[in-house]
Amino acid sequence: MKRIPSRRSSKEVSIGSAIQAFLKESGLDIKMQEAQLSSYWDQVLSGSVASATQSLKVKDGVLVVRLESSVARKELLLRKAEVIAALNEKMGFSYLTDIRAF
Repeated sequence: MKRIPSRRSSKEVSIGSAIQAFLKESGLDIKMQEAQLSSYWDQVLSGSVASATQSLKVKDGVLVVRLESSVARKELLLRKAEVIAALNEKMGFSYLTDIRAF
């Protein structure tokens, strides 16, 4: 059986690799991860803190959280280091440096 030679040159890359490279070069990979933070938030924090969350925003690696409850705010602040580590793990890199709850 005769083998058909591949038409791919050594400079060609897969579409997925090209998209990943573009996202990284343009800084959009971080923006996409930030957009997924709310789903990560619900996975990492269950119960009173997740249900009391009104909004999440990221600015310069600081996650700003608006909460309805002072009890949820206190719980979050007690678990801050654990939550930052878990969210960074979900994101796949160390991006978040702090959490500020209001």
